[in-house]
Amino acid sequence: MTLSRGLLLLSLCLPLSISSQAAFALSKDEIRLRQNQRIELPTSPVGRAVTDAFTLFESGNSLAAVDLLLATNPQTDYDKAFINKFIGNLYATVDGQEFKAHQYLEAAVEKEVLNYKEHGEVLQLLAQLTMMSKQYLQAIDWYNKWMRYTNQADAQAYVRIAAAYFELGRYGNVIYPAKKAIELGGKGLEGYRFIIYAYHSLADYRHAAEYAQQLYQQDPSNEENTALLAYLYLKSFQSQKTIALFEPKLKDKTITPKMFYLYARANADQNKPKRCLELMTGYADEFKLTDNDDYWAALGYCQEKLGNHKLAAEHYQQAWANKEKSEYLINRGKNLLAAKQLSLAVEVLQQAIEVKRNNPHQAQLYLAQAYYHQNKLSEAKKYLELAAGDKRLSDEVKLWLEKVGSKI
Repeated sequence: MTLSRGLLLLSLCLPLSISSQAAFALSKDEIRLRQNQRIELPTSPVGRAVTDAFTLFESGNSLAAVDLLLATNPQTDYDKAFINKFIGNLYATVDGQEFKAHQYLEAAVEKEVLNYKEHGEVLQLLAQLTMMSKQYLQAIDWYNKWMRYTNQADAQAYVRIAAAYFELGRYGNVIYPAKKAIELGGKGLEGYRFIIYAYHSLADYRHAAEYAQQLYQQDPSNEENTALLAYLYLKSFQSQKTIALFEPKLKDKTITPKMFYLYARANADQNKPKRCLELMTGYADEFKLTDNDDYWAALGYCQEKLGNHKLAAEHYQQAWANKEKSEYLINRGKNLLAAKQLSLAVEVLQQAIEVKRNNPHQAQLYLAQAYYHQNKLSEAKKYLELAAGDKRLSDEVKLWLEKVGSKI
């Protein structure tokens, strides 16, 4: 991935607005000294070469511009760093030259001889480039170096650090930079989403719901944020709050289909499965509840709570037919297991494991139970041991391992 020509003209990186000071390594006096240092300029030969190279770049000849700069013979440390900065900038705009861009930009900041603003720009660009090329650990390092160098905290930089940790699957590390982004405001609103997703990924649904509520309060008219909050209320066993959130919308007819499905599920969770089914069938035409995966999944949930597991499994199959989401296979398999259709449950759960390779543990747990009921104890033990890879399932896995062990 390369940076656009427009971005090169704008210091070749997305601007990171300085938001507030943070307690980094350098003192205010040291920062002030850097900012007020004498501005150094390139020597005349280097200055002319850069001017000519920029003309070539503007005419669409980035590599010719690079060749021109490579032919120069800078003598001072500043000239060398200045040339390396410009070459790195040019390579950043050429497809497939990301490595060379990194190489020259890192050389530009190695001796820290560039002017204060120039050095900061290169650090920003290195952070941006490594983020774009999915080198997330390096991106985190460069964003932190930029903030330490300037002794400033930046909301958008913290958002990107949070995003990098999220992409790495290090969800616990997402929380601090996301909180910092929120504290700094502005673009920090994006921090809410990362902290919500991080807590959700850690199965800490209470904290996820708390931050979803804060996000919702920023703009209660935002339908996406409203649905997210309602969903997290359900996940954190606060279904009564989902009902309270949506009942006014049901009365004034402003409830959306997505909200309606969550509202119906909340009623089922409040030991009102019949009410759930009545809502789904009684309002289908009025609220244009269509034949889609959400509709069939919500119907399946209602039937599951009513104990109609065979019918619930059929509804989840219809949801899967509309959209192939692994959770529909898992829920279908779970209900087939409850309906004692063990052979079909095994088949469906094996498919779910194949589909959800990155996190198959819940499906593995249900599959182990199906094998247990088929008296295939070695298979049951095998899948229980695999399911133990998810610590959230440890208590349930332990219970089933004891059951299997008592029969072997």
